Amino acid sequence: MKLLDKFQNTNKLYILFLFPVLGILLFATIGIKDKVYFVDDMQQIEQLTKLTIQLTALVHETQIERGKTSVYMYSQGTIFSDEILSQYHATDKVHERVTKQLIAFNNQNFGINFHALLRDVQIKLEQLSVLRRDALALNIPMLTAIDYYSDLNAKFIKIISILPSLSNETSLSRLSHSYLNLLNAKESAGKERAIISGILTTENFSPHLYLQAIAVSAQQQIYLNNFTLLASPAYLILFNTIESSDDNKKVESIRQYVHQQVFKSKFKRAINTADEEQPNISQWFTHISNRINALKRLEDLIAVDLFAKAQ
Repeated sequence: MKLLDKFQNTNKLYILFLFPVLGILLFATIGIKDKVYFVDDMQQIEQLTKLTIQLTALVHETQIERGKTSVYMYSQGTIFSDEILSQYHATDKVHERVTKQLIAFNNQNFGINFHALLRDVQIKLEQLSVLRRDALALNIPMLTAIDYYSDLNAKFIKIISILPSLSNETSLSRLSHSYLNLLNAKESAGKERAIISGILTTENFSPHLYLQAIAVSAQQQIYLNNFTLLASPAYLILFNTIESSDDNKKVESIRQYVHQQVFKSKFKRAINTADEEQPNISQWFTHISNRINALKRLEDLIAVDLFAKAQ
């Protein structure tokens, strides 16, 4: 009888210990699961950031190509005829790298929608040679060419915009959002370069073009405001250096001049080419390009930071 009591007591003791042990195992399993998800998230971010660095390099070149195409077409092929061919070569070199990256990119972990985005941008890229041929021959409206490049870049940015959703980690998500706002601001600046280049090049007044210039400037400012709200102090210092630069001051001066023409002309005439205050296309293209290049350098620094945090 004593042996039976001892056996029963032992079982009771085992049962008492069983629940804490099961609890520990449960929490350990949850912890391991969370760590697996975290590692998967980091691997996805690292993989997509690698692709992003290549995509943004191509976006930068197509932004330049868009601007030079605008000048070339609005000048009826008299300006940037050599520069545009050189830019085609620069874009194609990066395009080749991106194509290889897209082929090698493992998108299995990103879902069907992501695969569709990649395919969509590849189809758009295949249309580039036809667009160039028509632009060089002046067979299409300039705005059609601008819209092509803008749509292409929008598709690239749509792929990159997945980055912030890949992590719940606060600092990484904040960095991704600030990066995305800077990308969009830079793309808006690229549109502005092309549109105002057209305005300063053409002799025909276009109310539509002027209104586009004003709209894209406002859009750019919204993205920059969002960036400044999210960016770290170190990146804000670099951004403020860009904003206080001589190039940015010149850009702002020319932008204000162009915006004022809407009210001065009342949509009835072209810009007065005899106006001594009127900036020329060379001044505008140089200063706005210097500013966009500075934004690109800041963009690259943040991309490197993103990649480092994901490792």
